[in-house]
Amino acid sequence: MAHERDACLRSLVGALREIGNRNSETNSGALAAAPAVEPALDAIRRQTALGVNIADGHSLIERLQTDPSVSL
Repeated sequence: MAHERDACLRSLVGALREIGNRNSETNSGALAAAPAVEPALDAIRRQTALGVNIADGHSLIERLQTDPSVSL
């Protein structure tokens, strides 16, 4: 479970950074959100993490925006 959360959060951070780097003027919120999520990773870093999957991060962002029942 901790590994999955770590991978999910790292994927989210990666996707936010990618979106923010595309056009920093219109996506500055994505760049600002990435470091805000990173502290959550510190709590679960003691265990080996799964690889980052940017596509999963994008999928999570889309679900968070469109489905009110989805949460981190």
